[in-house]
Amino acid sequence: MKSAFRKAALVCLAWGMLIGTIQGPVQPSLSWLHGKWRGDASIQNRPAKSSLSFQPTLADTALSVDFILDAPAIGDEPPIRVEAHAIYRLSPDGSVVGQWSDSIGNFYQASGEVSDDVLIINLFDEQNQVAQVGYEIHADGGMRSGYWAKSEGQLTPFIQGMYRKVR
Repeated sequence: MKSAFRKAALVCLAWGMLIGTIQGPVQPSLSWLHGKWRGDASIQNRPAKSSLSFQPTLADTALSVDFILDAPAIGDEPPIRVEAHAIYRLSPDGSVVGQWSDSIGNFYQASGEVSDDVLIINLFDEQNQVAQVGYEIHADGGMRSGYWAKSEGQLTPFIQGMYRKVR
């Protein structure tokens, strides 16, 4: 009986080592973003309301992101609505790859990095970086997000927001 138990234990240990070898080291996760977020934002320093939705997709191998921003009319300035959709996926090396498209007419390739509570995505058209998107969870559970557009070689704030998770 002891011999059968030892053999089973060795088989389980060997199987666990094999699975660990096949899967490799634990990769960063994007699950900390999952859910729906709402908050106050600004677009070019103009006040707005905004929402972000982060949902797992493609059999939990990727993250689908939907963004909506609404800024009311101010004086002669018409209201502004911006919508964006992105798909981000963790690569085997832990980097992030994906695509971004928005209602302004942009379609970009995305690449970036993730840590425990920060995701930074660089957006590229063909070979040039044109923008950057960032998501950061704060100690109080809120999230700061921003979109910086490249202008004259510099990344400048275009959309900034503070969000709270609603689901």
